[in-house]
Amino acid sequence: MAFTDQLVEVPQTSEVARYLIFFLGDELYAINTENVVEILDNLAFTPIPTTAEWFLGVGNFHGEIVPVIDIKAFQQKDRSLEPRKFIVLRSLKRKNFDIAIPVDTVCGINSVDFEITGRAQEDSFLIAESVYNQKCLYLVDVERLIKEILNRVK
Repeated sequence: MAFTDQLVEVPQTSEVARYLIFFLGDELYAINTENVVEILDNLAFTPIPTTAEWFLGVGNFHGEIVPVIDIKAFQQKDRSLEPRKFIVLRSLKRKNFDIAIPVDTVCGINSVDFEITGRAQEDSFLIAESVYNQKCLYLVDVERLIKEILNRVK
């Protein structure tokens, strides 16, 4: 099955959590749809000098300033060079706290059974993994991601 940039929503048949699935490079990630505000084709952002490599800058999202974070670089991996989409994420615990992340490809929305694995550590925002279309899929905990970002900018 080929992945496309078209968002495909699978009808929900139970109270199982649903996830937005996307690629960063050749790795597949998922985020709970409760944290997803919007998927954008483009987001103009202004770089901030002398900040960390993973902090790409700030963008204007419907009149609000949001940080743009490269989570590949945040994990100390190769930086995303040409993102095709941006996902705006919202913290459900921190009022009015949104971030935008660039992604390579958005695959769709689906229900996935995740298992806690060795990669899921207490200090990591990658909390579980699964298999999706015969590829390893990592679950991103948005609250932990935001907490880690805030801890690094202190």
